[in-house]
Amino acid sequence: MTDIEKAHGVIENLTSENADLRSRLDAANGQIANLQYEVAYLRKQMFGRKTETRKVILSDGTEVTEIDLFNEAEAEAMPNAPELEAATPVKGHVRRKKQKLSKEELLKTIPHEKEVIDAPENDRHCEKHPGAEMKPLGEKLIRTEVRYIPAKVVAVDIYQKSYQCPVCHDEDHFNVMKAPVPAPILDNSSIVSASLLAAVIHQKYEQAVPLYRQEKEWRAIGLPLTRATMANWIIAASKYYFSLLAGHMRKILIEEDVLHADETYIQVHKEKGKGNATKSYMWCYCSSPLGARHAIRLFQYEKGRKGAYAEEFLKGFDGILVRDQFAGYNQVTGVRHAGCWAHLRRYFVNAIPPGMKVRPESLAGQAIAKIDEIFAIERELKQASIDERQKQRQERKKPLVDAFFAWAESSRSSAVPKSKIGAALNYALSARKTFYTYLDNGRVSMSNVTAENAIRPFVIGRKNWMFSDSPRGAAASAAIYSLVETCKANNLDPAKYFEAILTRMPGEPFRQRPELLDEYMPWSKEMQGNC
Repeated sequence: MTDIEKAHGVIENLTSENADLRSRLDAANGQIANLQYEVAYLRKQMFGRKTETRKVILSDGTEVTEIDLFNEAEAEAMPNAPELEAATPVKGHVRRKKQKLSKEELLKTIPHEKEVIDAPENDRHCEKHPGAEMKPLGEKLIRTEVRYIPAKVVAVDIYQKSYQCPVCHDEDHFNVMKAPVPAPILDNSSIVSASLLAAVIHQKYEQAVPLYRQEKEWRAIGLPLTRATMANWIIAASKYYFSLLAGHMRKILIEEDVLHADETYIQVHKEKGKGNATKSYMWCYCSSPLGARHAIRLFQYEKGRKGAYAEEFLKGFDGILVRDQFAGYNQVTGVRHAGCWAHLRRYFVNAIPPGMKVRPESLAGQAIAKIDEIFAIERELKQASIDERQKQRQERKKPLVDAFFAWAESSRSSAVPKSKIGAALNYALSARKTFYTYLDNGRVSMSNVTAENAIRPFVIGRKNWMFSDSPRGAAASAAIYSLVETCKANNLDPAKYFEAILTRMPGEPFRQRPELLDEYMPWSKEMQGNC
């Protein structure tokens, strides 16, 4: 072998070794970048300022800011803000309208009382003519105040009136007629009324006020209720009424063409075979916000997060299921699966190191821009008909979706596999088929925000009460949250709804005639007209 050949061999070996070292260096640099990101994230979590706001993406891609509860006063303060502002309810949230209305228009729904401030009699004499008493001249409106009247409780003693026929009495017969008395919610020995239990439910499940704090509030207005008493009322009413309504809603829900699903953990005590610190789960199933027959939000308490729970609950459903990429949902067979684009976008947002702005040229920045372009068209189609939405999605959005996944495929090789951006790209590509599903059906939402928004009040409430004391309590909470969130989805006041059903349902033969439950659904004419 000549010296030249030996030199070429050495060069080839060095070139190969150099390429190997570069590859290892790139991998090490990627690992270092990933570790730096993790360290920055953990430092921010431990030492950084905990922001009181967060961005939430609505089903049409709109971003809104939510304020957390602890620092709400400081975060929301605006010195020049008007005292009153008109708001228009929108499904899932309240969007404020920027419109100028007079104070009189904004207060017209509140009862007005007149208070006249009069001068003392001793001062109604003219300074120039001490003996002359001054006569009334007129009144001038100085200001309008809104005053708060604290709540009060009243004990109502219910008597039943009886009647007797005088002729029968003369003939030594006893024909007595008694006035019909409405059936009690629980039994005649209980003091609970429809309005009282509706107030307890409103405070706990809408306002997230736990029972131990309610206990203090009720005592302050003169009613020494214990948390155990309130819990017993809730569980018993759920058994007799709310669970029946939730079960009836489930039968109607699985007849829909499109459903949404999500789940979150809950800590339940006194659960057979499980420790108090182990996690159970609250599952949430919703009808689609686009063209559903009924707006339904249904919660189901389960002991775990196995996909078998979703499979069992959705038995009989054969439509399209919108969900995130939790593997358990793959056990739900006989349906088409639709991925959540908002969840996908969140993966790329989380790939941006804490404290850094989005760089448009970065992989995360490119992904977010492409997804936002797809969401922008969806916002334009918000008011379109189902058929028109499907047509426009095929014509305008499918090419963008194709381009996004082509970009993701070509970019995967340049991302470190175990990095945040690598995980985001793998997440997108591994579930590519599910992210195309919504393009074929105008009833399918682009994201799973409907279920996420429905489950959020439960998560907020969980921060206050931390755990359920028993499986029965967790099941009762699931039924009540189902009714509360379904009322909201149907623009119904939940507190008025609970008072209405607790007034009318006792004594009804629901188990013999389940069809009567239709009248108590939040979307029924009876409830819409009375709540």
